[in-house]
Amino acid sequence: MQANPRLIIHCGFHKTGSTALQAALRASDTRLRAAGFLYPYAGSRDQPGRIGSDPSDSAHHNLAWHTARHRRYDPARGGLSAMLAEIAEFPGDAILSSEEFETLLGSADGLTLLRNVAARSGRDLVLVIYLRNQIAYAESLFFELIKHGIGTDYERHADEILQTGNRRSEEAVHCFDYQRALARLRARTEATIILRNYHDLGPGGIVDDFAGLFGLTDALKPGPGRETANQRQPTSTALYTFHRNRTGQRPSPIERIRIMQIAACADRSTSSAALQEVFAERFGPGNRALCAEWQLPTTGLDAARMGRTASEISLESLFSFETQRAITMLDTTDLPAWLAAIGLENTTIPLAARMLDRLQQARRSHRRLADHVINKIFNEPGSSATPTSPG
Repeated sequence: MQANPRLIIHCGFHKTGSTALQAALRASDTRLRAAGFLYPYAGSRDQPGRIGSDPSDSAHHNLAWHTARHRRYDPARGGLSAMLAEIAEFPGDAILSSEEFETLLGSADGLTLLRNVAARSGRDLVLVIYLRNQIAYAESLFFELIKHGIGTDYERHADEILQTGNRRSEEAVHCFDYQRALARLRARTEATIILRNYHDLGPGGIVDDFAGLFGLTDALKPGPGRETANQRQPTSTALYTFHRNRTGQRPSPIERIRIMQIAACADRSTSSAALQEVFAERFGPGNRALCAEWQLPTTGLDAARMGRTASEISLESLFSFETQRAITMLDTTDLPAWLAAIGLENTTIPLAARMLDRLQQARRSHRRLADHVINKIFNEPGSSATPTSPG
């Protein structure tokens, strides 16, 4: 029999469906309590009787930020003391969920803090971690960081991951060398560690998998209208934000048109085949050893490369200084010339890009139509609300 109730902390990692799980945990509040599990409100944006429409509101990011001394910590949303007070009145297990806890796992101080929190609550500490293929993680994380104001080009983003096994952003640390991180984690803590392969979760995804771990199959269900996890933003939006992050100002009308035309040639770009191979060589052996040690299926992790063919225009080419320069160049309005400027002169230009090009070369009324289309896509003044600043 279980001696003590548990403090179960779902630690991510980032980009493994965490938002979907958090939304499901909040939506299943009543059923979870009946099953002996509490998903606290303290440390999240949700409040009893006032559940936000954004699924990420249900995450305990504020608790992780409090523990990590992160600048985004907000005392008004409840910190560790508020969470401990809330779970003190509940006799069963407590579940916390935030991918921001990932940062704490890499440091001895962070683990000590988590152990102390569990001890203060009178609960045994359980850490649940989901692992994702590193190149897929690198791509998803890059698009997420763009939303938060990062202007680093993709090649440098990938280089930092390859060289250090981590990606730092402000106070956050994103882990990519799983074998090294888990070896350190196991050596530093006596907590129960549950490791899962994100690529081997079955049709029910992370929600069904997490439910199965703790006997919550009948209690944990997706919340209608809140179950969708974060999706990769369209290339045009990402490139627009990337350019704005790098230059510090909103792109001009002609720059917006150029962004749209380039993005039309490169929708759903991936890392190049060469970069995927470098990631496979860097992380594949460690992943295979880790899976053998922890008795995990190797699906998706064994080669540490993407499961789809590399795109014609790579992310290294698209999110780069060269693309920034092509967007801002003043001496041409010719799309093939822009593509040639970033080494893509032989790229096939899609119909959508050619149509925008023709409209811009045509009569004033047609140029106004093209401007209207671009404004609607980027939510510029004259169409709808201007995009809020990332982060």
